[in-house]
Parts: sequence; structure tokens; C-alpha cells
Amino acid sequence: INAEYMGGQKKKVVDFMTKKEWFDIIVPAAYKTRIAGKTLANRSVGKSMVEDNLAKRVFEVCMSDLEENNVEHAHKKVRLRTEATQGRKCLTNFYGLSTTSDKLRSLVRKWATQVEAVKDLKTSDGYHLRVFVSGWTERQVNQTKKNCYANASKVKDIRKKIFQILDDEIGRSDLKSIVAKLNSDALVDKIAKSTAKIFPLRDILIKKIKTIRSPEMTSTALEHMHDPIPHSREDVAAAVADAEVTPQHQQQLRQHPR
Repeated sequence: INAEYMGGQKKKVVDFMTKKEWFDIIVPAAYKTRIAGKTLANRSVGKSMVEDNLAKRVFEVCMSDLEENNVEHAHKKVRLRTEATQGRKCLTNFYGLSTTSDKLRSLVRKWATQVEAVKDLKTSDGYHLRVFVSGWTERQVNQTKKNCYANASKVKDIRKKIFQILDDEIGRSDLKSIVAKLNSDALVDKIAKSTAKIFPLRDILIKKIKTIRSPEMTSTALEHMHDPIPHSREDVAAAVADAEVTPQHQQQLRQHPR
């Protein structure tokens, strides 16, 4: 039934985008690209603040986008969590790492043994991380046998060596240094070199990292993670929008709201 024909009023159509604001996603200083993208959040209305809407929001970004389109990191996905907001900027922190499923499937081969290691570590600045490392055995030089299986004792020794390297490289470093190590292949190369004496491995990778527990983020730690904080275009846009709204315009908006 037509509401206008029955004497009623038409339903007022309101654009939902007028109730939202754009924010830039600021990435820690360990990455080359500092602005990963943009996100939307509801404006502050009454007791509902925009900072509360953005708090602990998690983003997933391809690492190649953060490393200036480096295709070597295209299979890695970085998880970032919002720790604070400054103006129109969301200051994020490292929250995890994962590998795409197509990359993992492409590494599976016959006639080899997969070696996996999982260890919970505590960084020097109080973060509890769960690290997953994966690798596959490789045929030795001048080997005539078709397969390259490793027995249980070899796998146990390889896993023990990986745990030792993770304790030295991650357990004794802060989160900012760990993120810088993950951006390069230094950690993987060290594992490959150390385990080659036991059994040669191929395609070693940090498959996944989970943040189990994180300390309370202080302003000093946040500045250390993001120093320097990049300039945001959304801050400029917000300033221009506020400057365009004159006191007379504000009074008109109160008398004739949209």
C-alpha cells in the first residue's frame, strides 16, 4: 500500500555514510609502508565514542604491500591490532602472522618427512607468542636413494635445535626487533644452517605466529613502536571540513537539521 495515498508520510532516507568517519591505518615503523589503508568507524554520539569503536580492531594485510610490493613476501599475511587513536590515525601493533594455504600446499612433496615445531615464547618486553615453524627434509648431495625420510630421533634433534634458535632470537628480543627479523630471511637461514648438520631441510618457513597475551600498551611503548608517526591525509581533511563550517552555518544546521 502506498503510504502517501493513505495519508501517511514517506520514510526519510538517511545516508548511513554521514554517520561515519574515515581513519588511516598506521603500521609500526619496522615496515617500509607506514599507511596500510583506511577503515570506517561510527562518529561519537552521546556516550558511544569513536575511540571505543576502533579499540582492539584487527586488520589483516599482505606483507608484500607493507614491504613496497616485494613479491617474496606475497604468501605472508600480517595481523595488526589497533592500540590507540590520534586524530584520524589508528596506531596499530603486530598481532600475528600466517601463511596462505596455497603456499603451504605447494610445498608438499612425496618421499620426504615434514618437520614441525611449535613453541610458546615470552619476549623481553612481555609479549607471549606462539610460534609455528615448518620444514621438509631434502635429499643429500650424491644421494642415490629415492626418498629422504628422517627417523624419529633425527626429527627430535631437529626440533630441539629449532627450539634453541627460537629462544635465542625471539625469547631474548623485544617485539619491534622480532618484527624486523620476520621481514627478512635471517631467522630462516639460521635454522637451515644449524639443522643441516643433523639432516638437510628445504622450504623452512615461520608458518604462523599467534599473540597469546600482550602487556598493557603505554604511550612510551607506542611512540617507540611508531617513531616517527607519519602524516595522515584524513587529519587534513577533518581540519578543512571543520574550517568550512562557520558559526552561522552551525546555527542553520541546528535550526534545520538534515
